[in-house]
Amino acid sequence: MEKNFEILEKCSLFRGTKAADIENLMGNLHAAERRYPKGSFVLRQGDVTESLGILTEGALRIVTEDFAGNRNIISEIEPGELFAEVFASVKGAVISVDVEAEADSRVIWIKVREILENGGEKLVTSLLGVIAGKNLMLNRKIEHLSRRSTREKLLSYLTYEMRRRGSRTFDIPFDRQGLADYLSVDRSAMSAELSRMKRDGLIDYRKSRFTVYGEGE
Repeated sequence: MEKNFEILEKCSLFRGTKAADIENLMGNLHAAERRYPKGSFVLRQGDVTESLGILTEGALRIVTEDFAGNRNIISEIEPGELFAEVFASVKGAVISVDVEAEADSRVIWIKVREILENGGEKLVTSLLGVIAGKNLMLNRKIEHLSRRSTREKLLSYLTYEMRRRGSRTFDIPFDRQGLADYLSVDRSAMSAELSRMKRDGLIDYRKSRFTVYGEGE
């Protein structure tokens, strides 16, 4: 397995753990690495997994898709981030999302059972913290989607990102179609609303860089 311990040091699962200790943990946890070409599926809806994944290179996207082909982006995964930890923590849980490789990617897989049995108290506590953090992220998305209009959804999301980044100007991890999928709105209607919000002086934008001038509800 190719090792990238600088990335793993930044991973929330190993926060505060030195590279040399992470290397030892990888052996104790029987971690395995796999490569995924751009456009391939890392996990599919209906799969069952005992392992959580840590992205060490590339980019992943977690999406759902209904029978009509409507896509909803749940989140983007960047190097150093975990995924599938909730499904892997519940025996027999069926995965309800697709995990797609947005670029050529490498993933380290670790069985949750190995973490519980061989990872030690610190690693188990970190895993619980990661799961709690993901629940908060999903609650935030529900808050965005609960807004009635496209403008309200956009303002909810952009205001949150502004506050999280601590700056009125920031980049978002989505193109226009990705943002529409994330907020579960029609792309054309969303693009028209963005233009109106810009005209009204609420925001400015260029591609994926946004500036928020007003936080209106």
